[in-house]
Amino acid sequence: MKKILICVNGVSSRSGGGLSILTNLVASFALLKSKKFVFFVLVPINFKDKFEYPKHIKIIRFPLPSYLNFLYPLLNITILPWLICKLKCHALLNLSDIPMPIKVKQIFLFDWAYAAYPEKINLLTMPVSAFLKRKLKFYLFFYYSRYIDICIVQTEIFKKKLDMLYKIPHIEVMNNAVSLDKISDLRSKFILGSGYKLLYLTHYYSHKNIEILLPLAKEILSRDLDIKLITTLDPKEHKNAQNFLNEIASNNLSSVILNIGTVKMSDVPKLYNSVDAIIMPSLLESFSGTHIEALYYGKTIFTSDLDFAHSACKNAAYYFNPHSHVDILETIVQGMKNKKMSKQKILYGKKILKNFFTWPQIAKKMILLFDDLFITSRK
Repeated sequence: MKKILICVNGVSSRSGGGLSILTNLVASFALLKSKKFVFFVLVPINFKDKFEYPKHIKIIRFPLPSYLNFLYPLLNITILPWLICKLKCHALLNLSDIPMPIKVKQIFLFDWAYAAYPEKINLLTMPVSAFLKRKLKFYLFFYYSRYIDICIVQTEIFKKKLDMLYKIPHIEVMNNAVSLDKISDLRSKFILGSGYKLLYLTHYYSHKNIEILLPLAKEILSRDLDIKLITTLDPKEHKNAQNFLNEIASNNLSSVILNIGTVKMSDVPKLYNSVDAIIMPSLLESFSGTHIEALYYGKTIFTSDLDFAHSACKNAAYYFNPHSHVDILETIVQGMKNKKMSKQKILYGKKILKNFFTWPQIAKKMILLFDDLFITSRK
């Protein structure tokens, strides 16, 4: 049997997309009755087992404290390759941001959008420390991309971009799916008050463009519109998250922007059931789970008029200029008034969703990629 190591970003993803992908992939691999592969799954120390795994799934907890996450690039070229050798693994399924310099086969799941848009590192406003970190990650990605045998991307847009920037022999398009543990009872709701409620379900990152909600909220107040913007920020996750929340208070915007804090994954269906639409003014994404979840839960989508959003949502969304709070509001008002068009977009979104893979289908597709991986050789 072939041994496969699965490693998530820095084995330190404690929440959000990375941990969700890991959880759903492992659960899907566990459901497959594999006789050809054994999966060693390197997980964050906080990883919660959903059930007792079958014999072909081996969980390895990596005791890296969260405050040492900055050491991951070093671990990526030292400890983790050593672990692959120790376990005598034949291949790596890499869910991290940076390819690993290893001698065995490597399937890399691409989701660090800056590697496809390196110019954005220079254009987006961010602290010097964040700028230097992203520059270093980009150079590491560029240098270690030669070790990728198969790269999985979520959209054709990213396949084209990676084809232009890197020499990767095989790029496969495979979308993310709605998380298995988010499909639950939709009858209960959050208490969010009255008005037309738009959800921005995200942690704080500079490219999420969260600050645009401040002038947007002021414009909503000036027009006396009954619109609420729901955010899910934890003030402890980033100093700018706290600054954003302070701005809400100091500018008396709490009647428009309601921050409910971090939401458990198990409560996400309830949250979607409590809002009318989602808003995503993000300036950069590889493939946002929020887009696909909004399609699944039948919510109107207001998002950035940028290629990554069009690639995911097509005609199922309303698009705005993410740099203009006035254009954002005009687009929202258009969607609120034109209920027929909004309903058509939701129905179109359901059709899009039918063409997306489910997590079990993704797991089966990856098994086929592993089969292909061991037939071909790295050039």
